[in-house]
Amino acid sequence: MIDISVNELVKSFEVGQTLLDGLSFDIHEGECVGIMGRNGCGKTTLFRLLTGELSPDSGEIHIAAGKKLGLISQIPVYPAGFSVEDVLRTAFAALASLKRRMEELEKTLEKDASRANLSEYDRLSNAYLTGGGYEQDTEVDKVCNGLGIPAEMRGREFDRLSGGEKTRVNLARLLLEKTDILLLDEPTNHLDLRSVEWLEDYIRHFKGTVLTISHDRYFLDQVVQRIIEISAGKAEFYSGNYSFYLEEKQERFNHQLRQYEQEQAKLKQLGFTVERMKGWGINNRVLYRRAMSIQHRMERIEKTERPTKEKTLRARFGEKEFHGDEVLTVKNLSKQFGGRTLFSGVELTVRGGERIALLGDNGTGKTTFLRVLLGELPAEGKIKFGPSVKSGYLPQVIHFAHPERTLYDTMLYEKNCTPQTARDRHDRAERKMMGGREIDDRGVAFSEHIGAQTALVERDRPQSGAVLRDDLRELAIARVLDRIHMPVTEQLNEQADQIFQTRAHDDILRRDRNAAEIMQIVRNLLPQLKHAARIGRLEQARGIFAQHAPR
Repeated sequence: MIDISVNELVKSFEVGQTLLDGLSFDIHEGECVGIMGRNGCGKTTLFRLLTGELSPDSGEIHIAAGKKLGLISQIPVYPAGFSVEDVLRTAFAALASLKRRMEELEKTLEKDASRANLSEYDRLSNAYLTGGGYEQDTEVDKVCNGLGIPAEMRGREFDRLSGGEKTRVNLARLLLEKTDILLLDEPTNHLDLRSVEWLEDYIRHFKGTVLTISHDRYFLDQVVQRIIEISAGKAEFYSGNYSFYLEEKQERFNHQLRQYEQEQAKLKQLGFTVERMKGWGINNRVLYRRAMSIQHRMERIEKTERPTKEKTLRARFGEKEFHGDEVLTVKNLSKQFGGRTLFSGVELTVRGGERIALLGDNGTGKTTFLRVLLGELPAEGKIKFGPSVKSGYLPQVIHFAHPERTLYDTMLYEKNCTPQTARDRHDRAERKMMGGREIDDRGVAFSEHIGAQTALVERDRPQSGAVLRDDLRELAIARVLDRIHMPVTEQLNEQADQIFQTRAHDDILRRDRNAAEIMQIVRNLLPQLKHAARIGRLEQARGIFAQHAPR
């Protein structure tokens, strides 16, 4: 049985730029399918089309009758003041409506116990019972326990949660809706290790259909059965997980390249024969006609296009010359928030060339720890940077004072560049990294998720950055690691596509002994861990930094 059928789907947001161009595919009941493609290719747009939030320019979308879709978006938005419990209870909105109607009927029955009112009340009661109305609390507790959402968190305001905690709560809300088809848009973003493992197990045992967009290739390997890649607005199909996809895509590229080269060699040979026979056939009509026949045959040959590899960031990360052993020293560092101790007694010495991964469950204070190190938050204890040390910070979510500015304007006003310098820098970025995208695109325009807009903040410098679309995050990663001594990153893989992740991680590993020290928050079992020489873990209001490489 087919749960989702998409036929010749077309969607564009700008004249002359078609995002989805004749996209077609079928999803069968019970499948778990990964949706892949470069940033900006239309993956999130596809999900918004499936849920009806957007309408296609042309084409058809069919959802199996009686099947309910549930979407977890990258940036959930709820009314101000909503508590975690309020968010979770939105999963039972239909049951809440039934309950309110039943209560109204109960008051009516006190005055008018007519047969019609009794029949209506009986119908509503049965619907409430079969819909699980009396099991709501049990279901909420079960899902919250699985995703690590304690009772204390359920009473807090949703807006005050960390990024990982928000993702967990929104995921719990979706699971409580008991949908037949799950649409997961970057579900592992911000999740800690335990939550990711719980989600993987839940999806493996889920009896419905799952479509997931993810840049977490290990997650894709664990849960998906096949992959649909969106390329040039159309769908390409791979009948396996991410590892299979990589091998199969390379094999298809090699096969198409061999076929193209063979065809070109054959056409070249035929072309040489045609020209020679035309020369001989100046006074010989038979030879000339034979030459023209071969030429017509060449024109009728179905030609294979030369395969091209997707453009990706090609850059080597540099660093300033650094002399000295100790980059950072932390002694007896502690931080409390509202009477709650996040960490205490942290002792840490960072030496030249070290790579440190910072682990911990959501809400244990990993981001707070980095912000304390960078001087953005006060704390008790001692923090000392080495002389002339500069640090760069790539956070999870970036907020801009002027999101309406273009890339060109941002460089012009915030970096104090001359107009020509700003234009030259972005022209180079377009040619080398962005594939010729227009630099006057604003960060809030034509973006699948504004939260991926990216900036660079360097210690002892004014804020610098560009209002970038999600597919430009890789440029900021390159910039945050360029010519500084201690890059500090949060979830390097989060928005970068898989090809760029591999290049970035390998480049970090290639840095020599006196290069930049890396401290990064790791939430998933990703390649960052293999680059870490030490691992720090925040747990139970303590900070523990191991002195050995991770196993």
